[in-house]
Parts: sequence; structure tokens; C-alpha cells
Amino acid sequence: MLQVGDQAPDFTGLNQEKNRDAIQLSDFIGQRVTLYFFPKSGAYGCKHQACGIRDHWQIIQELLIVVIGVSGGHAKSHQ
Repeated sequence: MLQVGDQAPDFTGLNQEKNRDAIQLSDFIGQRVTLYFFPKSGAYGCKHQACGIRDHWQIIQELLIVVIGVSGGHAKSHQ
């Protein structure tokens, strides 16, 4: 299991937009990336965590951090 600060293994995932290619973690080499894991859209915990990202979005952008949401749910439900 990964610990906070560990380097994540490369992976490929679907983008939430139908007209976009899948994304691959290695596409972001050299950038700061935060992986945001959530079980499904609309769950209480997900909303609470997402609000934290939203509320700190200006700081996240200033620090040039890419935020990637990872979920086992259907991509369309995350649009």
C-alpha cells in the first residue's frame, strides 16, 4: 500500500469527457500531482473532500498542482 508522499505507479484512466483521450499519470512527469480518490459521485465524504479542494483551489493553482480525481464509478457521473 502506498503511503503519503510515495511515488505512485504509472496508470492510465478514462477522462470524464467523451471527446478526450484517456490520461496517463506519466503524462505529468515533472509536475506536482495530487491524486484524489473517491468511491462515487455524490457520496457525503466525496462532497466534503471536494469542497476542501474547491475552497483551496486558488492556492492549488498558485502552487502549480495538478489534481486528478480517481474513482471506480462511471466517467459520465463525474462531469
